[in-house]
Parts: sequence; C-alpha cells; structure tokens
Amino acid sequence: MGQISALIQLGSKHRTVSDPVIEFNYLVNKQKVIFIKNRYGSLMDLLSLFKALSDPVRLRVIHLLALRDELCVCHLTDALSLPQSTISRHLNILRNSAMVETERRGTWVYYRLMRSSDNVTKLAAMILVSAISDEQLQSDHVRLKELSC
Repeated sequence: MGQISALIQLGSKHRTVSDPVIEFNYLVNKQKVIFIKNRYGSLMDLLSLFKALSDPVRLRVIHLLALRDELCVCHLTDALSLPQSTISRHLNILRNSAMVETERRGTWVYYRLMRSSDNVTKLAAMILVSAISDEQLQSDHVRLKELSC
C-alpha cells in the first residue's frame, strides 16, 4: 500500500501529514475537510474505486446490498430487472475494487458489502440517504421486498 499525503493549511501554518491510515478533521479556509481511513493507497487503487462507483447499475447494486446483509445474483437480477450476465459483470467489477465480498454455498454465490471497510460502509450510507429521493432506487427496493426466495 502506498501512503496518503495531505497538505493542511491552519491559519498561516502549513503541515504535511503522511500516513498509510489517516483519520482526522481540520478546518481549512473555514470549511471542514475530513480525511477517512483509506485502504486505497495508490492512485490506481483510487481510480479502481471511482470507476466502480461511476456506473448507475453498480450504485443500484450497492444500494440493495446495503439494505440486506447479502444477496445472490438471482435476487439482484429480479430486483433490478436486468439480465444475469449484466449483474454478474457489475458484481465482478465491485469485487475487484474491494467493495463486495462473496461466499459460495453449494451452487449459489452470495454477495455482501465488504464488512471490514469503513469506506464502503460510509459510501453505502450515502447511497441510502440519496435513495430517499431517487425513484429508481425506490422501485428497486420495492421489487426486492416482493421477492420470496
């Protein structure tokens, strides 16, 4: 893992912080800047995370996984009304970016948000808040609740 560096300006003082895990709050130009724990140390790791979040289908998947502890692909295909191949491709991208983890039970593979990542938990919380005013996410949730499997 690479290190994260941040230049913080406090009044007339400048301070460079370099740490593999940074968690602190500072006021910069009267605005609060929050640095959170970050497992994404290199630029390429961050790029992978942002790419994973850049697709609406993947945000919808994260939303549904935030609502339930775990889901299998069949749940997601029914709730999102998308083909299994599309859901599997997006889940693979989320898994490669360390956003979701899997568990195989017989022939079924269950997906859940990465439990050990504070960043994933915080991102999922932001998506849940956004879902309150998003019709697509609300309809996905309704379809998920109607599933009987």
